Amino acid sequence: MFLHVQILRLSACKESPVASSMLSVTENGRLAEYSADQLCGFRLLGVMKTQMLSRNSVNRTSDLGASSAVTRAGRGRSVVRCCKRAGRVLGMLFACATLVGVAHAFDPGSMSPSEAFRTGYAAYKKGDTSQAIDALNYAASKGHAGALWKLGQMYATGDGVTKDDSKALKMFSQVADDYADGNPHGPDAPFVADAFVALGTYYQRGIPGSVEADVDRARRYYLYAASYFGDSEAQYQLACMYLNGTGGDKSPRQAARWYKLAAEKGHAGAQAQLGMLLFQGVGVARNPIKGLMWLSIARLTGRGDPTIQSKHEEAFSAADETERRTALALAEDWMAHKDQNQSADAQ
Repeated sequence: MFLHVQILRLSACKESPVASSMLSVTENGRLAEYSADQLCGFRLLGVMKTQMLSRNSVNRTSDLGASSAVTRAGRGRSVVRCCKRAGRVLGMLFACATLVGVAHAFDPGSMSPSEAFRTGYAAYKKGDTSQAIDALNYAASKGHAGALWKLGQMYATGDGVTKDDSKALKMFSQVADDYADGNPHGPDAPFVADAFVALGTYYQRGIPGSVEADVDRARRYYLYAASYFGDSEAQYQLACMYLNGTGGDKSPRQAARWYKLAAEKGHAGAQAQLGMLLFQGVGVARNPIKGLMWLSIARLTGRGDPTIQSKHEEAFSAADETERRTALALAEDWMAHKDQNQSADAQ
């Protein structure tokens, strides 16, 4: 993509003739004006090579010097050159700056935070990471939950940015602080619930050199997301903590309860764990048929997961033929009606 940059005005400012310049930037037919200071102050990611047009194409007026430049995105350092000339031509701005996409410069204009988030997410899906970050940062600066969450995910995984768990933690913490009491069924709920789960994960394991592990705090984050938002991953993680006594009391019974809630939402790990508890009679009355049923469902839901496959094979080999046939029939029936089952559970 190319940008057309033209100097519109260049005033005779004693301190800095460049500072008073205005640049007209045309991208995809849209016109936006930037001061030279603004243009050169953008966050640099590479270098934009500027090629001056021939002198014959330079239009001169009585009070300004103008030039046009075709700029193209590249890599390297930003260079800004100002050439002062005597007489009627005060100077020519030969600027080169490449930012988080000057080639794809994000101009929020009158864009709402939600529109900026959609723009950023669409750019991210297309692989235009630099414009995505600009748009998401703009939306996040306005407190948009989805933008904060997405940036947190990108920093947590190093997706298009340098991996930085501390920055990710900050993003997720802001979501949790600002939206904890939001509508648990609203459009922001999935972002907020996932932010709480991410915080639980960070505090469960800690961040080397930055955040010490705090399993009690992690358990509280999981509990909030599991109970208030009904998040299946939070319910699964909370169940694991109850089963192992991590961050609080050990309770296989409570573990089975939370595994069941997550299993009914289609969480493969929870389905497998619930199946093993039922098959072995841990925390609940032993029910080998129901246990093998959930293990069979988990194997179908989490195809290719070696841990789930191993648990299923262990239970399957220990069951008798009648238990196997009955469990398989129940599992097939559940899978056939899973959308209906999960919809009823959500209500």
